[in-house]
Amino acid sequence: MRHRKFLLKKIRNYLSIKEYLKLKYNIYMDDLSLSFKSNRVSFLIAESNLIPQINSKSDYYKRINKRIEDEYNSNLILDFSNRAKFVISEYLAPHIIISKQTKLKIADSIIKNKSIYLQTSSKKAHILSKSIQNLSNVTVNYGPNKKKGFDTYIKLEKEDLGAYKEEAKNNLGKVRVNNNDIKFIKKYLSKL
Repeated sequence: MRHRKFLLKKIRNYLSIKEYLKLKYNIYMDDLSLSFKSNRVSFLIAESNLIPQINSKSDYYKRINKRIEDEYNSNLILDFSNRAKFVISEYLAPHIIISKQTKLKIADSIIKNKSIYLQTSSKKAHILSKSIQNLSNVTVNYGPNKKKGFDTYIKLEKEDLGAYKEEAKNNLGKVRVNNNDIKFIKKYLSKL
């Protein structure tokens, strides 16, 4: 009973009053049931990744399900756009140590579709460059000397971690990047 009320409360925002009352009646008559469908992205992308769904073979309810999913996706894009810079920075080479400010600057350039030059002689520039290209279509290059023709220049310096160096190295391999998250970010960036 509680589960049914919870699902009805979640789906109410997507329906007109008439649709909601009809749905509620059919559920209480046991003609229909409700469930959640996962959109398969992590909580970093979507604060709630569950989409309410009406379990029915009727074309009427299939159309409502489609409308609910479309509205959910448009709300997801709006919500994500407020956090995009932060979230994209989290997906930039999570297994190498780079300052948060540097990652935010790169994320900002990706969102604005600006070309990026990473000035460094470090091996991690190649990894970071591949990570940027995996997320977006932004032009990225790297090397020890500054080159002309790029919108954003980022100088990668060696991070001084002091006492936290060992802890940081131990935690690097524990980050998992969800392929559905990458697909969502690419889709989001392609629409900008």
